Amino acid sequence: MGGGGVIASVLPSTGSDHWPISLHWDWSSEPLRKPFRFEKFWLEHKDFKDLVAHWWKETSTPEGTNMYYLQKKLQALKAKIREWNRDHFGNIFQDKEQVKKDLEDLYRQGMALGWDDELRIQERNLLEQLEGRERQEEIYWRQKSRNLWLQEGEKNTKFFHNSVIQNRHRTKILKIKDREGRLVESRGEVEEVLVDHFSNVLKEEGTDRSNDIDQITRLIPRVVTREHNALLLKAISLQEVEEAVNQMQLGKAPGPDGFTSNFFHHFWELIKEEVWAAVEESRRKGGILKAFNATFLTLIPKEEGADTSDKFRPIALCNVIYKIISKVIANRLKPLLPFLISPEQSGFVEG
Repeated sequence: MGGGGVIASVLPSTGSDHWPISLHWDWSSEPLRKPFRFEKFWLEHKDFKDLVAHWWKETSTPEGTNMYYLQKKLQALKAKIREWNRDHFGNIFQDKEQVKKDLEDLYRQGMALGWDDELRIQERNLLEQLEGRERQEEIYWRQKSRNLWLQEGEKNTKFFHNSVIQNRHRTKILKIKDREGRLVESRGEVEEVLVDHFSNVLKEEGTDRSNDIDQITRLIPRVVTREHNALLLKAISLQEVEEAVNQMQLGKAPGPDGFTSNFFHHFWELIKEEVWAAVEESRRKGGILKAFNATFLTLIPKEEGADTSDKFRPIALCNVIYKIISKVIANRLKPLLPFLISPEQSGFVEG
């Protein structure tokens, strides 16, 4: 079994009534570089929203397309938030322990010298700081747990923390079998086996299927009218983009740019014009910027004790901009589906 980079193996008893256990701590299981991720607990800081608004408005970007402009503004904002988090906001866990230590020192001082108004004020300030850090800690663990049915604010930090630990134990891949059935355990070899497998599974051969597609589509009746086509191709309105953003579920894992749907919801009035321009440009040009189209692939085990590549299911963590564009397209198609889907089809049809 394994978890948290530790692998435990039961060794032969060699005649004894005790079974020795070998523990192996794999330091290489730790991530090489922690990617940026928008943290919801930053919103608890009294100055954070004003700072984000200031950074967003002061950022100047190189000339380019609307999508490139938005991507560069998000990239610059990310750098500002990183710097502010490191230099001003601080580590919530370390700060929490320091506040608790300060409280202990204060109580010792009060018991030794007696309590006065100044000590009471210090106590109240430290208790407020501790309560703030504990709330931020709870928000942090809930965000990482991806638990969507239980809300923070009810002192559920321990539950959220345990959920994160369990998920890590379940999804961490410490060893795997390669194509020849050989068990590999080093980080580099595990990565190589997985990349090799899913590169073959997900790639597509460069085959020209245009003739085959043309022959098949000739047999399919045309049911999309000129009016329907005009509705699908018209310019995207700000209202459509706002509707797509409001339909997105909060608390989902971010894509490679690190910005979550929480960020887009809380700062929508600030960023909506740039987002709208980027989404409309993707319709007009029929494409999407490569940076927005990038995804993280994460592997979910299909069964307990998965030890080969085919026993893991890949899911893509997309950037929010990509999700907004997809949602706008889906919302436009939805009213036309009754005309496009035959009565005999039941799968993937709502209701």
